[in-house]
Amino acid sequence: MSDPPAKKPKPDPYAKWQSARDEKTGAVYYYHADSKKTSWTWPPPLDDEADTPSDDVPDFEASATYQGRRPGRVFKRGDRGQGYYRDRAPNGTAALPGNL
Repeated sequence: MSDPPAKKPKPDPYAKWQSARDEKTGAVYYYHADSKKTSWTWPPPLDDEADTPSDDVPDFEASATYQGRRPGRVFKRGDRGQGYYRDRAPNGTAALPGNL
């Protein structure tokens, strides 16, 4: 009997994102090498909604150690302990280089 075919790893949705420094402010921003989209925050929002946590995903998932990126989440020590927190988008949207 043969083994089942190995699963192909899902491509990293952030692989083509790079960081740069804004010449005017010196602040770090992120840009996609192909699409030229920009974001002040990491991780930048994804176009593919399948990679964005849905509303039924809990706001916090405890984790003693960092276990890799999780779209829409940040790993930190917060008021509920150490783990992955839902990344809250800022209320306002800032102008980004290339989007002006």
